[in-house]
Amino acid sequence: MIPFSKFAHFAQWLIQKSESKEIGYHLGKQSNLAAMGMVGQLIQTSRTLEEALQQACKFFNLLSEVLSLRFEEDGQDARLIFTMDEECERDFPEICQQLLLTSMIFSFKEVYLLSLQHAYPKEIQMSFTPIHQAEMEELFQCPIQLSGKQNYLQFDREVLDKKIVFADYELMLHLEKLACLRMGIHF
Repeated sequence: MIPFSKFAHFAQWLIQKSESKEIGYHLGKQSNLAAMGMVGQLIQTSRTLEEALQQACKFFNLLSEVLSLRFEEDGQDARLIFTMDEECERDFPEICQQLLLTSMIFSFKEVYLLSLQHAYPKEIQMSFTPIHQAEMEELFQCPIQLSGKQNYLQFDREVLDKKIVFADYELMLHLEKLACLRMGIHF
């Protein structure tokens, strides 16, 4: 993993050279689980979307030192919350917004690709205003609350029960042990 500051400088250079202010939007639409390595495999081999989200949250720091995921259930709702490191947000606000966009769009797409069933969010909140707001509302098929305190995708709780078409529980357990070793966690 490269330090975020190097990534941020490279991303700023890309934005400048491409003259696209929404590289995060485009990357989110193009990303796939293979780019996430072992964490992507843990997600893909989980039995349900709930288990996949739990794995993603548990091991996401193998992918990023500045972005964390948290999963919360509240009655009939489930939220996937994206939190940026405050120091990074202060030092690289534009890049952090792009990383959040990429991650939120990617996560939404993967819900469909893992279950082969459409599951649109009930609600989305962002702490910033994306340039492609209209396109994002069309993609997510729900309004986006802007300038909120958190960045999250909220789904109906029943979405979490969807089976993953690539589930392989034995492989997931093996990958989970390996991920724990890499993080220094005793399994």
